[in-house]
Amino acid sequence: MSREFTLQELAQAVQNWCEEHHVLPANGQAAEEITERNIRYYRTLGLLDAPIGNYAKTFLDKDGDIRQVLSTMVSSPEFWSAAAVREKTKSPFELAIGSVRSLRARINQPFQLYNWVTKMGEKMYFYQAPTGFPDKGQYWINTGSLLNRMNFGLALASGRIPGVSFDLAVLNNNHEPESAQAALSIVKNRAASFGIDANRFDKSDIHIHVPAGAIPKDGPSAGVAMFMALTSLLTSRTIRSDTAMTGEISLRGLVLPVGGIKEKVLAAMLAGIKTVMLPARNRRDWDDIPEETRAALQFVWLETVDQALATALAPARVTTDGA
Repeated sequence: MSREFTLQELAQAVQNWCEEHHVLPANGQAAEEITERNIRYYRTLGLLDAPIGNYAKTFLDKDGDIRQVLSTMVSSPEFWSAAAVREKTKSPFELAIGSVRSLRARINQPFQLYNWVTKMGEKMYFYQAPTGFPDKGQYWINTGSLLNRMNFGLALASGRIPGVSFDLAVLNNNHEPESAQAALSIVKNRAASFGIDANRFDKSDIHIHVPAGAIPKDGPSAGVAMFMALTSLLTSRTIRSDTAMTGEISLRGLVLPVGGIKEKVLAAMLAGIKTVMLPARNRRDWDDIPEETRAALQFVWLETVDQALATALAPARVTTDGA
């Protein structure tokens, strides 16, 4: 039967688990401080001791499985109470520090982060210790502060916060940086033929995001897709939504063979794709594709990225004066 946990019991449970899993040094005071801080935070959300006890019980029963603890948390009615709903947003300080930590960023000018935290609505030294700034979302849940959250994310991702730097390739376990670099190099070299102002590259920051970046990818299969995405962005020409593509690219614009053709083609068909662009050197995989799938799709075999442009990139829109 579920019961309430005292602070000391929760602290001891955290300490024991951390010792067993070598997460923290065997330090009872540290465990108590961590537990007390979390309890104090949950209480500011309007959560009472009983649901906190449920979280602790899940933590212990599931051997520290954080997903199970989160499931227990979001399933509790207290978590969605009117008093707590606005308080669950990370404070500006938590957002800033969590962001740079997750990026493993190098911080040479901490004052720059302090400025951003202030802009986002949390005046870190506004009140004297020990109370500090009130841990209440009302101070940073407003139009100006939320807008500055977006500006902070954009500035951080584009490397425009002085004294804060990080290596995206390292974050992605050094997988697939070549695809993006090759794609960008090709677009830069052919900027004039694509109608792109060469000065635009000097005036713009280009960030290519690979979802779930911490997960190692299979290979450079996204080369064609990255090239098409960059070209579409810089020429303001859309890519056909019914077309899928795969293929590695070289700096000369050649499309090189990749693996997993059968699986990629089947996935494209299930997604409602009508046209699939594949490396010409993958014709050897044709027999692996089910006959009904081959009949349902149109295939374009690519030797160079120019053929991909001709197939999937929409024509430039022609405007006239007064239109």
